Amino acid sequence: MAMGIHRVLNPNTSHICGVLLKQFYKFLDCDRGFLDFVAWVIVTLNHLSFLNSAYGKFLLKLAFREEPIYLYADLEALGKRADVPRGFAVRELAVYSVLAGYFARCSIDTGRIRPVRVVAEVLRCLERQGL
Repeated sequence: MAMGIHRVLNPNTSHICGVLLKQFYKFLDCDRGFLDFVAWVIVTLNHLSFLNSAYGKFLLKLAFREEPIYLYADLEALGKRADVPRGFAVRELAVYSVLAGYFARCSIDTGRIRPVRVVAEVLRCLERQGL
C-alpha cells in the first residue's frame, strides 16, 4: 500500500474518490467532506434537527471516519474569501465550530497565517496524532 497524500479538488467527486483512494493512500486531502455537507445542510435549510435524522446520523458516522482537520478563519477573512451574506457566514462558522469540536483531529486558523504555514500546521497535527 502506498503511503502518500492525494489531493481531490472537485468537491462533487471527493466522497467517491475518497472511498476509492483511501485504499491506496494513507492521507487524503479533500476540498470538501461529509462534515462540510452536514454543516451546509444545517445552515442552508436552517434545519438543526437534521443531525437527529437517519440520514444526518449516517453522514456523521462517515464524517467521523474521515478524521478531518478543521481549517477555519474569522468572519473578516471569510468575508474576503466567500461571496455569501454575512448572516450565512456567521451561522456556518458557528455550526462548523461546534461540529469540528466533536469530529476534527485539530483546528487551524487559516485567517492569520500564510498558506505555507497552514501546510506546516497540518503536518504537525498529523505528526502529533502519530501518523
